Amino acid sequence: MTRMNLLIVGNGPSISQFAAHQIDSFSGHILRMNNFVPGENAGFRYDIFCSNMWLDIQRRDLPSAVQIWCARPNLRYNRQEKCMELFRRYPDLTVDDDLYKKTHSQLKAHPTTGLVAILMARTQARYENVYLAGFDFFRGDRQHYFSHAPIHTTHKPKRERKMLARIDHVFDFADHWKGPEEE
Repeated sequence: MTRMNLLIVGNGPSISQFAAHQIDSFSGHILRMNNFVPGENAGFRYDIFCSNMWLDIQRRDLPSAVQIWCARPNLRYNRQEKCMELFRRYPDLTVDDDLYKKTHSQLKAHPTTGLVAILMARTQARYENVYLAGFDFFRGDRQHYFSHAPIHTTHKPKRERKMLARIDHVFDFADHWKGPEEE
């Protein structure tokens, strides 16, 4: 059985280096997170929606074919019920409690939804390769491509970058994208 590849589209401002067709033409599955905004810079297509199901997550109508992944375990707050409230269905996959606790312990902070999605893709969903676009780890002058709000985070982005460097089969989408074949 051939294992599929996954493109995780982050919400960092660097996603604007791609046109929608570059993202949307990816041959594997595409995952988007939290309060993403589809558009010409970030693309439109997605097969998986991953969220921490936190209080700021906006309700949206998700196509029934889109999988929902929950990036936070049900430790102190019932994420399953929050998912039902927001999207009228339960998640298809929830991060493993032990994986989340181990990652939290190593970072000494809550991991970002992006890092958890990467870990879930490699360990729970078992995607062959994971490609990343729009992962800025809070570098630059704004937090998200769809907002001009300044960076404010309680995450540990430097620690996350170090952890990410140790995960096999995770690649930068910019290195993968070659563009259309020349005729």
